[in-house]
Amino acid sequence: MRTFFTTALLLLLASSRTFAAAPGKVAIAVDTSSLKPKLAKELQDGIASEVATGLGEVLSSLLKTRVELAVVPDVKVTQQVMDCQDAECLEDLAQTAKVDLVAQVKVLAKKRARRGKRSYTISMIVAQGDPNRQAWNEQSECKACGSGDIKHMASLLASTIAERIDLRATRTAPPPAPKPVVVAPPPPPPSPPPVVSTPAPKPVRYIPRALSISAMVGGAALAGTGIYLLSRNGEGTCDPAAGQRECERVYDTKAFGTTLLVGGGAAIVGGLVGLVFFPPVASSSRVALGFTGNSISVRGAF
Repeated sequence: MRTFFTTALLLLLASSRTFAAAPGKVAIAVDTSSLKPKLAKELQDGIASEVATGLGEVLSSLLKTRVELAVVPDVKVTQQVMDCQDAECLEDLAQTAKVDLVAQVKVLAKKRARRGKRSYTISMIVAQGDPNRQAWNEQSECKACGSGDIKHMASLLASTIAERIDLRATRTAPPPAPKPVVVAPPPPPPSPPPVVSTPAPKPVRYIPRALSISAMVGGAALAGTGIYLLSRNGEGTCDPAAGQRECERVYDTKAFGTTLLVGGGAAIVGGLVGLVFFPPVASSSRVALGFTGNSISVRGAF
């Protein structure tokens, strides 16, 4: 039974410790170079712990757990904090010194008040390193103050700054978000070749050359026969005997000869038209048609 209670007590202590936040570290430097040596010594003795207490109390209230900020006693780190001229330098120092926060406090003396006490300007910069890398600053005046009043004012400034600090991001930094993978869109499909429409060939109309020549030859024969008949029109059909001047009967071939002549001429013209204007192939046909009193002549090169 005793062993059981001892084990339970140990588990209870271990669980309570896991809920408490791990002690943090803060590097604090206080510039009192403009003050008299006595006051500067009084401030250097305890003002850093006042600033750490002001920060820790507000952070404990915000995080709903106890936050203890231990002041880094390293003189080298403190001097580096004092030498920083801007907030970015303090942020870098918080990262390299591996501390949760860095605080730079400056106390500047002003003119004397009526009762012989001086007024002071108190300024404070608190910086946080990665991953947040932020800095906060506050400033206030303390009129006719002593060393205790200055320390209390520094604690109030630290509490005001602590309300804007989030130590949770420092203790559990979220992993960086993965970069989105950019997938190139697939290339567009090749466009089909353009369809070129070719006009349908026009039907070729021609007259065979043999038909044209045959029409011309037949027409020439008809025309020649017609001319011959026209030349015999009115002549006698017999040889006159002795003592006779003319035959009793004569040839009447005018109408038939004229018909043959006209038909033959038309056939010749039709053959020429077919040969010149409707040849089967392109040719350089040269045709000449000649008429005489009793004949028709055709000359050409085919």
